[in-house]
Formats: sequence, C-alpha cells, structure tokens
Amino acid sequence: MKKNLRMMSLAMIAVTCAVMVLFYLSYNAKVSEVYRRNAREAATKLQNIFLKNTVENQIARIKARRIEERDHWARSADQVAAALEACRNLEKGCFLQVFRGFFEGSPWTAVLWEVETGAVLFDPEGLLAGGMSEDAIGSVTADFSVIRRGRYGPFEAFFGFPQAALDERVKVSVAKEIHRSVFAFDSYIWVNEVIDYRGGDNYAIRRVHPNLRDTEGMYLSTSMEDIQGNRPYLKELEGIREKGELFFSYCFKKKNCGDISQKLTYAKLYPDYDWIVAMGIHLDDMEAFIEKANQESGQISARLSAAFLLLLVALLAFSQVLLLLWGRWFHGRARRALEAEANEDVLTGALTRRAAERALAREFSAFRRGAAGPVVMLFDVDHFKDVNDSYGHEGGDVVLRGIVQSLKGTLRHTDSVYRWGGDEFVLLCRGMRPENVEVFSRSLLQEVADVKHVIEGGSVSVTLSMGVSCFGEADQGWNDAIKRADRALYRAKSDGRNQAVVELR
Repeated sequence: MKKNLRMMSLAMIAVTCAVMVLFYLSYNAKVSEVYRRNAREAATKLQNIFLKNTVENQIARIKARRIEERDHWARSADQVAAALEACRNLEKGCFLQVFRGFFEGSPWTAVLWEVETGAVLFDPEGLLAGGMSEDAIGSVTADFSVIRRGRYGPFEAFFGFPQAALDERVKVSVAKEIHRSVFAFDSYIWVNEVIDYRGGDNYAIRRVHPNLRDTEGMYLSTSMEDIQGNRPYLKELEGIREKGELFFSYCFKKKNCGDISQKLTYAKLYPDYDWIVAMGIHLDDMEAFIEKANQESGQISARLSAAFLLLLVALLAFSQVLLLLWGRWFHGRARRALEAEANEDVLTGALTRRAAERALAREFSAFRRGAAGPVVMLFDVDHFKDVNDSYGHEGGDVVLRGIVQSLKGTLRHTDSVYRWGGDEFVLLCRGMRPENVEVFSRSLLQEVADVKHVIEGGSVSVTLSMGVSCFGEADQGWNDAIKRADRALYRAKSDGRNQAVVELR
C-alpha cells in the first residue's frame, strides 16, 4: 500500500511538474509580452520627459545668456560714462579726441553734440542726419539693449549697444554650446529659425544642427518629405503655430552613420529669436534597450522556474502569484532606473529642475498637513561669466560639476541638490532647525570656496552667493519660498557676494 501510495505520489508530482512546465512555458510568453508593452510605454513616457526637459533647459540657458550679455555691456557702459564724466572739463578738441578714442572702431554706437549750438560733433553712423530733436534721438535709441545719455560740460552724448549686435553674440555663443553638448543615445539639439510662419519654400533657415553642420544656413521648405512621404517641417510648423510646442515623429538619418530610422522629437518655439529649438531620439535605439532588458528578464525567469519546480508540491498555488509579482517587480525596477536617469542633470550630476519642482510640491503638501517643511537654499556662482570668459564653457562645466561633487560630500543624507538653471542651484535641507541654518550655510560656502577646480591651463576657486528661506503659514504654494530665497540671493549679491542671506518669512 505504502509503495502504491509512493508511486501514486511520485506520479502526481511528475504529472504536476509536467503540467507546471507546460503552464510556465505558455505563461512566460504572456509575461514577456506584457513586460515588453509596459517597458515600451514607460520608456516612451520617460523619453518625452527627457526631450521636453532638455529643450526647456536649453531655452532657459538662452534667456540666461542674454541677461549675462546685457549685464556685461551695461557694466562696460557705466565704466565708459564714468571715464567721460572725469574728462568733462577738457578743452573741446581734447574731449572730442577722448570721445573718439572710446567709440571709433568699437561695437558701440555713439553720438556727441554741442548743447548750446546743437552741432553734431560725432555721428559716424549718421543717426542724426535727419536733424537734432528729442524725437529724433528717441527714435534712434529704441533699438538698443544698453544705452547711456549724459551731459559732459558743454557737450551731451548718448551711446549704446544695439540689441541686434547683442543677440548676434548670444546666438553665436549658444550655437557653440549646442555643438559641444553630448547626450545619451546619440541624441542632440538643433535649431531652425522661422522666417515665414505661413510656411512654403524658404519658410525657415537651419541655424544649428550638430549632425549636419555643413547644412547650417540652408533654407527649409514645408514641402520637404522623409522616406515615408511624411512632411516633418510642415507638421512641426503647424504644431508651433497652434501651441508653441509639440511632440512628433518622422524618419531621419542617425548621427555618425547613414542609417535612417524613426525619430521621436520635441520642438518648442523661442519667440524672441523665432527659433524652433528641438531634440529627438531614434526609437529603434530604445527598442534595443527594451529587448536587452527583456532577455535579462528571461534569464532570471529561467533560474527562478527551476526553484519553483523543486518546491512545486508545497508551493504550487503560491508559485503562480510569485511569478506575477516577480514580473511586476522587475518592470518596476527598470522603470525606476529609467526615471532616475531622466531626473539627473547630465552635466553636473545634480537632480533636475523638474525633480526639484516635484520635491517642493510634495514637501509643501506635507507642510500643509502639519509636517515640518525643509529649509530652501537658492544659490549661484559668483562671477561665473568671468570663469566662462577665461576658461571657456568647458571650464565653466568643470566648475559646476566640482561644486556639486563637493556639496554631495558635505550634505546630509536627507539633503538634496538640484540644478535650477544655468549656474543656479536649489538645495533642500529636510529636518534642519532654523537656529542651525546660518552655521550650516556658512560651512557650505567655505567648503565650496576651499575647492580648487583644475582646468586645462590652470586652476580656479569660486564662491557662492546664497539666499535661504522656508515655507510659511501664509504661503499659497512652494513658489513663495523660492521667491523669498531669490530676494535673499539678490541681497547677498548686492552686499558683496560670498555670503548667505536668510529670509525665513
């Protein structure tokens, strides 16, 4: 009897194992398909986030570069005005010689006239050829980004830097930055400048294109087609006209090779320059990544199935649940890894602005429910433009990366550093007592100031200016704390830099 029972039991186990093997083979195919579908959806979502964040960050850098350039020429204008003021008592010929020395052959536009007679003494561009009047002066100064007008003894003058010249410098600088930029999956940013929003032939000019540099400056047409007959430029222009931004796909040549594949693209208009700033990712590159992850999933599945079969009699019901949970766990891990990559700033290693906004929103929601809010520190690099001017943008990038790395070595595990834009960063310090804020901020400033950033050709040390705030009971949203921190940062800059100003409420 016992022998028969053992034989029956072995037979039942064998049959159960056989059934389970057949079940596993069919079920694994279904799990694999579900995984592929979910991974593809998650990858597409993260691609969209990555493309949109990168393009918006590039537009933010263009805006910041315009401000930097304008501030540079404004400081130069103040210096020239001060020098002219010091020469106001010179004899007429000497003053005119000094005035010419400042402006002849320079990028400035300047006019000098005698107040008493109205005689124009210096006007190489003929701006006042139509006559001297306040209306005439006002009309010629409208196109300047920076302008100064002053009385210097018996003379009056105005001089300024044309907006068009300033923007041209910014455009050249931005083009160089885009050409130097490197992104994952051989993706890149490109820029088209719209001439005619109605479309047609020569509706736009290709301004920046790292993949096709020899075509920069060529005219584009909305009738151009890809190999599948799509009209990507027409679709892009229609989306820009309707919403100012869009996601779309078309077929295009891959970077560094002649292969053609479908490309997912995000484009957004920067209206001040009529620039369409765009970035794309070839979809087959992501498919290879998804397939690799799926193969790894299959290998893990094979190892686990062997263990399931050994415990099949006792864990038959549980094994089916475990297999399903395993599939969800593996998919979740891959998704979190992709999200972590999308949330990290490629250049500095800090978290992105989008991640900062989500964290601030969560913290403010918790604060509204009674939790203690974090200390918000907004800081940027003092005289960062001088670093870029002296060492190039590569040197500036080295400094930004070095600052983030030095902060990561100092911060507590509960603190997080985010790149807010350009050389501006946000630091969230959770669980910090208000009385510790000043000591902690001073230690961070000292830590950064002590670091020597090694750059090709030398080394440089930089300092930070910091504005500190936190959530208040009267705040309507987390933006209120950022605004206070921004005001405090401005005070820190105005008071001499390399310091932290606290404005908690």
